[in-house]
Amino acid sequence: MTCQDNYYRSHLSNLGGDEFLLVMDFTTFDRSYRLSPTQEENRCQFNAMHVVLHFRSEGVLKQTSFNYFGDMKNDYLFVRRSLLDCFKHCNDITARKTGMIFSDGGPKHYKIRRTIFFVTVELKLRFQLRSLHFVFFASYHGKGPCDGLAGVAKRKLRAAACEGEVIAGCEGLSQFFADNIKGCARAVALGAAQSDQFDVSKIKDVRKYHEFWSDEGNQQSTSFAINCRERAGEGPATIIRMTAAYSLTMELN
Repeated sequence: MTCQDNYYRSHLSNLGGDEFLLVMDFTTFDRSYRLSPTQEENRCQFNAMHVVLHFRSEGVLKQTSFNYFGDMKNDYLFVRRSLLDCFKHCNDITARKTGMIFSDGGPKHYKIRRTIFFVTVELKLRFQLRSLHFVFFASYHGKGPCDGLAGVAKRKLRAAACEGEVIAGCEGLSQFFADNIKGCARAVALGAAQSDQFDVSKIKDVRKYHEFWSDEGNQQSTSFAINCRERAGEGPATIIRMTAAYSLTMELN
């Protein structure tokens, strides 16, 4: 078990009432679940991003999920739009000012400079959080809560198809999740992004770091200090500075 896994398990078991912990991951779903899908439906799939939220309420550890479906790449824009929607529609997150987000090190969507900046700086400042750490599991870290959620959903989708139901498209998947998946707080079909203007400066040797956070509190700044740690929860932090090629005060999108 890696230090990141231990870090995750320790934080989850000791989660305070004013803290939240998110785990996010991508998976794919068939374009249609029915008795006789077409070759096109079998060949092509939709991307889905699952966000599992852990928090305590009256001392009891609770879990709920937010699920996003799109006929688009599992890239930074998918992550950005999903997390913005999740934070905007979940009081259990915004009522708690300290949080951690865990994900795998997906090199096309999670562990890239734009997502790291978005989570540690922009998301933290937009929703006025005191602290938000972004932690990456090691590769091949095993199954997590998002894998379990997707597995249950796919079994239920196949069972519904065998009963003669037809669940098609992102809207159909979203409605099926909302109606049939226990603990699903929100399920949304995302349309294609119209533009991408969210570039930021590079992070040198990004792959060697596994925990990122920022103590910055000024949304008007043009340069932000990011703390980077090679081992999650252990050792000294390296400080790098990042700049954004867009205004953090622009409208959410």
